[in-house]
Amino acid sequence: YKSFSRAMLSSINHVRLQCLFFLMHRRPTRSTLSSSSAASDVYKRQYQRRVRGFPDLDMADVMANKVVFTEGGVLVEHPSESPVATLWLDRPNKLNSLTPAAIMGIIRACDFLNNRPAARVVVLRGRGRLFCAGADVRSLNAMMAEAAQAGIPAGRRASQLGRRLIRAVETLEAVTVAAVQGGAIGGGFGLMLACDFRIVEQDARLLMPEAKLGMALTWGLTAKLVSEVGAPRAKQIVMLANNLPPQQAFEWGLVHAVVGDSSELDRTVFEMAQELADVREGVLHMCKAQFVAVSYTHLRAHETPEHLVCRLLLEKKKMKHNENNRSNI
Repeated sequence: YKSFSRAMLSSINHVRLQCLFFLMHRRPTRSTLSSSSAASDVYKRQYQRRVRGFPDLDMADVMANKVVFTEGGVLVEHPSESPVATLWLDRPNKLNSLTPAAIMGIIRACDFLNNRPAARVVVLRGRGRLFCAGADVRSLNAMMAEAAQAGIPAGRRASQLGRRLIRAVETLEAVTVAAVQGGAIGGGFGLMLACDFRIVEQDARLLMPEAKLGMALTWGLTAKLVSEVGAPRAKQIVMLANNLPPQQAFEWGLVHAVVGDSSELDRTVFEMAQELADVREGVLHMCKAQFVAVSYTHLRAHETPEHLVCRLLLEKKKMKHNENNRSNI
């Protein structure tokens, strides 16, 4: 430790050094993570992020058992004994764009939260000045090129990944609240729609630009929009691909509240999350399950037998995966 300390003290102060030793040698607890192996991986990634100079991870939060999950530019904060968790898109320098790694990070964060019954409300937020700028086109193109080389239809691979993302957020057992600052564009718009409640700053940009970029809207978002606002308004959002003012989105029923600035956004989100957390746990869970079932009823009414079999097999696999995760707690 002495030789290591002399080398490290030349670049960082003594307090940060103590944090590094804490993360490298702290024994994981059940209240922090679902399994000891998962704890080891998380602490290793958190230690690597600090060494590489990432300033966005607050080490005090880690030491206070507040940060419980991190992967692919996604963080989950859940203070012990709190009914409210926060899922952060943590790539502010890239406007929280969705890379394949970030999408998988969100999907796995949702699985992680489903195994934390104490988290009854999840707030979805983005670091920096923008909630989410949508899909990271460069990284998705790279993923599709790899898929094409492996003989997998590239477009299908990207579409399936996006569908998994939307489905994971929609079917999260906890009630979700999207706090949108700056803007929600493309896939970010879809991520907002996947949440149960949506609170948006009055100056935020809400936009589905795919049509103007020469792409069809995928990820199952067309059906989602039709179910939310009806076909005529959904066509206006998708085909014209113009910015949708937050006040108009509120009048159409797409968002639940429009606020003035970031401080008002924080206050409104906090009040809504606390109000939801005060609802009796079983009642809140049952209400969420009913709304999820209703949202998929109109899609399943037109399901072919082949799609039905595939869906049932996937749901069975997911249930088995969740049971295995619970058995490790």
